[in-house]
Amino acid sequence: MTHSTFDTVAAFDTLDTRSTFGTLDAYPARDPFADLDDYLLPAPDARDRLPYHLSPADQHRVDLHSALTAAGIPPGAGDTSAIDALSLLDATTVAAVIRWIDCGTGRSSAGW
Repeated sequence: MTHSTFDTVAAFDTLDTRSTFGTLDAYPARDPFADLDDYLLPAPDARDRLPYHLSPADQHRVDLHSALTAAGIPPGAGDTSAIDALSLLDATTVAAVIRWIDCGTGRSSAGW
């Protein structure tokens, strides 16, 4: 017995398209994310932050690391002690060092 294309199409037409749970029309459309407990939190209010300030040396250390990272210069193993020594200097000197780093990358706003 040979099967023709017509027989195959006729066989598919007679298939029961209902799933084990019934027809798809029996289930109403619903939000697929309705059961999730995940949602975006609102942005924090800056006025509610703890009154925490960095010491000048710590702020200088962060600024020096940021300037080096932005310039594409990853601090090496011995650079940490140099950065620590520079961070103990006054704000004017640290600002000059950061300006020199920025000038080397062409990012300086000093107009040199």
